[in-house]
Amino acid sequence: MIHCALDMGIRRFDVAPCYGLGTAERTLSDALGRRRDSADIEITTKFGILPPRYGQLMAWLREPYRALRSLALPSHGDQLPPPVLATTANFTGTALEAVEASRRALRVDRVGAFLSHERLCGVLAERFADDMRDIVRRGLVGRIGCSGDVSNVAYMQAQSEGLAQIVQIALQHHANGLAATELRFFNIGNSTRQLARVPSFAKADADLGDAIPARYELNDFGRRFAGVLVWLELRFPRAILIINASSARRLSALVEATTEPALRHWVYANKSHLESAIDKKK
Repeated sequence: MIHCALDMGIRRFDVAPCYGLGTAERTLSDALGRRRDSADIEITTKFGILPPRYGQLMAWLREPYRALRSLALPSHGDQLPPPVLATTANFTGTALEAVEASRRALRVDRVGAFLSHERLCGVLAERFADDMRDIVRRGLVGRIGCSGDVSNVAYMQAQSEGLAQIVQIALQHHANGLAATELRFFNIGNSTRQLARVPSFAKADADLGDAIPARYELNDFGRRFAGVLVWLELRFPRAILIINASSARRLSALVEATTEPALRHWVYANKSHLESAIDKKK
């Protein structure tokens, strides 16, 4: 997957100590190999949410569990997953301890971007600006930012005293009014799933099948996702889009489909429908 992303020109990677049941940082480091130290690679990690206890064991058991579960349960197609609730941080160490742990896991001298993960509590929130100045001064990170639920991000951005250059929020909160040097969107897939449930999008959705050639082997969700990515490129040309994909083939098909002239024409013709549908889900 990582090698496929590199081949397509993707150079930014987003992880956190709690992702992948606590294995994401080390897994990314292994996949990047020596390229993790390249000047054109930027790794973002976060602090504020602890990885699960026994995460390594849980990660080892995860794939067999998924295989058994897929055999036991019927497919639900595009059924929405349960909503993920915003959490408050349960991190008990210091920001310096967190960035040092991430540097060891990632095996890098310097983390490209270091973000607060949801709302930090107590003294961690009070010391956020001072702690971020300290780790930047030490040369341990490149840039500072905030990630999570929009209300938590707004709170932490205020605590940063202007240091937070990056705001990373879910797509459904794109019209939030937060100002930042760099805007990043995650949760694009969840917004994409809900498009099919918006009546005003039905006509545009019916025309989407003809806009992407069958060779990409994208299902209805994949075609909508590609359309949303093109819309975001037009609507927020400087924003960073965070994409999750379950395989290299799907990632490649999704990204390559966004270059199709017919899809881009479809997005131009349906920009108002897309924006209206996405706005209705907030």
